[in-house]
Amino acid sequence: MMRICCIFIAVPFFSILIPAFNNVELLARAIFSVLKQDFTDYEILVSDDCSPINLQVELQKVLSSRDVEAIRFFRQKKNLGVLGNQKFLLNNANGIWCVFLQHDDFFLESSFLGELQSMISLNSSLVLSFGNSLCEVPVGAEAQPMFQGADLEVIGKPVNSRDEWFIASGESLFRLFAPPANQSRLSLNWSSVFFKKEAIDAVDGFTSKYLVPSELEDSLDVYTSEENMVAFTMILEKGQVLYTEKSVAVRGRPADAFSSSLNHPGRNRKNDIEFFNFIRASRLVSSDLLKRLMERRAYSIGLGKPTVKIWIFLGANFYASKVISLMIYTKLKLELVRVYSRLLNSSYWNYGLKAIFLRLVFKKIHKT
Repeated sequence: MMRICCIFIAVPFFSILIPAFNNVELLARAIFSVLKQDFTDYEILVSDDCSPINLQVELQKVLSSRDVEAIRFFRQKKNLGVLGNQKFLLNNANGIWCVFLQHDDFFLESSFLGELQSMISLNSSLVLSFGNSLCEVPVGAEAQPMFQGADLEVIGKPVNSRDEWFIASGESLFRLFAPPANQSRLSLNWSSVFFKKEAIDAVDGFTSKYLVPSELEDSLDVYTSEENMVAFTMILEKGQVLYTEKSVAVRGRPADAFSSSLNHPGRNRKNDIEFFNFIRASRLVSSDLLKRLMERRAYSIGLGKPTVKIWIFLGANFYASKVISLMIYTKLKLELVRVYSRLLNSSYWNYGLKAIFLRLVFKKIHKT
């Protein structure tokens, strides 16, 4: 007789995903901020990105054995980078909602996850939630929030909420979070942005469907191991946003932070990965409005760094060689800008003419 064995995997409400590298003390601080939460229906996943030290072994010295056993540890055999680590964690997450808690960040209040869960569970239209973050400063200095006055289109209050939380349309968040490059952008911290995993999976977030392959890093002269929260903009057509201007986390700023290191591999790259990711991601959304807004963001970034690589990337099927693209760019762009900027005498119109030129020369966006 054939026996059928069914394995049931518990589905936690939250997956706390921690991409980690070195800094065991800060990692322990981040984990403690989760373990002290009043709400306990969560899982903690830590991906050690091939640190010189074994983080799991080191954590056993500062965490109780019970706490260590409650964490799902993964140690990578080779360095995956920030984006690779995020993709790995997301693929192994079982939670309904997820957050990438950076290993040098931490949650502020022990009641935070419980309050967030009570609002999310009673508002099924939500796909994203974010709060403010304080930037860590030296002792004695005053910590400042990452943003002030998020001018979102408030469409209601969440059920079972405090006064500080609001519901906004996805479109209004996109306009603040991914505006043209000449406008100020709403600054968000990974650790304070929670997202519905089902919504991210539905738009192929954090996948090769839009992410630039690492093998194209040199040919496009861009650092590919960053995602820049593009996936979060892709799900904004799927539902509404829960947000608060209250700080819910602290963004750590250790002296050896990877993002500010002079040895950061993306520091000397000429092009911005956000340009390529937004162009490719715009093909995956169904909303015409969101598609246009994503293209507008990408074009404005590309116009700020109009290298030959960008023109080639936008060229129709790459039929135009680098030489031809450079000739077209040089002749038309310089002539148009030179003549019309004299007439208009305005840097704003100069910028607008660049955008018109780009749309005229490259009308279609094709795969790389």
